[in-house]
Amino acid sequence: MDAADGSAYCVQCGYDLLGSSPQGRCPECGQAFDRRTGKGVVSGTAVAQQRGDLVLTWAKVGVISAIGLACLGGGIYGALRSGDWSRSMVIGGGIALALFAVAGLIWWNDALERKRL
Repeated sequence: MDAADGSAYCVQCGYDLLGSSPQGRCPECGQAFDRRTGKGVVSGTAVAQQRGDLVLTWAKVGVISAIGLACLGGGIYGALRSGDWSRSMVIGGGIALALFAVAGLIWWNDALERKRL
């Protein structure tokens, strides 16, 4: 918690616990907290950092997914132009699948990281 302003936010959802009982469960998500020991609470700075990290993760996932869709579209376009579906679709689809897998792993890693906090 911040010593300067005494702020306390739920570690799970970021709900402002100021004014609530010293210990209990978050009214928003049900996460157990104890403001006296600091269990289940974070400072306002930490909440802002978590939100910033979440925005950055979704930006990465969005950009990688968009590139994957572009590769898939390129494979479809190449297949339509050449009349040979196998080569263009295998290359474009393979690259798109790999990029979607990377985006999914980034999202999954972020979700696991947030669970650990």
